[in-house]
Amino acid sequence: MRLPLTMVASLGAWGCIASGYTPPVSDPRLLARRSVFLRPPTRALAWLSASSAPTRLDELILRMRTTTSSQLSKLVAENIKLIDTSFFLRLAELADSTDDRLEKARLSDLADTVARTLRVAVESTDALADAKSAQAQQIIALLADEEGNFATPIHPDRLAAMRARVRDELGSHDENFVTTLRAFLKKCVDDSLGGMVVVLQKVLQVYASERLLAMSRGLRPDLRDAVSALLLTDADAWDTLLDAQLVTGGGGASGGSASGSVSADEIAQVLKEELAQLVLELPSGSLVQSVVAEYLGEAIRRVDEAAARAEAAGGARG
Repeated sequence: MRLPLTMVASLGAWGCIASGYTPPVSDPRLLARRSVFLRPPTRALAWLSASSAPTRLDELILRMRTTTSSQLSKLVAENIKLIDTSFFLRLAELADSTDDRLEKARLSDLADTVARTLRVAVESTDALADAKSAQAQQIIALLADEEGNFATPIHPDRLAAMRARVRDELGSHDENFVTTLRAFLKKCVDDSLGGMVVVLQKVLQVYASERLLAMSRGLRPDLRDAVSALLLTDADAWDTLLDAQLVTGGGGASGGSASGSVSADEIAQVLKEELAQLVLELPSGSLVQSVVAEYLGEAIRRVDEAAARAEAAGGARG
């Protein structure tokens, strides 16, 4: 399937963002899971009456009232999704509920300060979104052919070029970058652009694999080589790679690597334990964590299935 490069620029509409959306594609199944954003429990607020139930807005307002002015901008940016009409209505309710003029003035000042800070935060977010959109489009464009079309399956040379760019810029590929790609992906699914869905899946897969490769640097050399061989292989070719490497021997399936023989159980163990633990240390509930975790989960499943096939083949030969 061939799609024009000019389509990439049209995917930059931020109105199509839907955090946690998972396109209904069956293979490869490496897209991010629905994000679960963990929220801290609310606490009783001293300045509310005992009969008033604490809310997330109340807790946020309390934090804003007790933070320093230098930290307020950060707090607003972190909670920008909560600061809407209901937030300012809650401030007005609190002001109306007290007869203390000083308290009313403090709440009014807080509303004005948050409104000003919010405007600055939104402007900064828009500028960052534009930058991440341009960055994502440049990476996606590397998968287009000489005529500016996207052909699937994607040529290995173009995948290699895209991987090299992702690796070089990995430090700047943060939550906003992944959110941008997910926005592009949702638009492609909504518009039934199956070919572009595959292209964007590849970008997310390569991004996740590069994050895991960076995490695996501290592994034992032979295990690192075996894991790297898997992560550097296109996900569509995982089964072929694993079936070629894994043979029955000893107590179970074993696989060859550049530095010697590594069993499938060892590969699975390092994926399930060491790398999985590092993934858990990524920002909880973030799209980055979700994308990397989904990719790692698929890798684990493929290794387990390949090991089972190798065991069955060994039993048949025996």
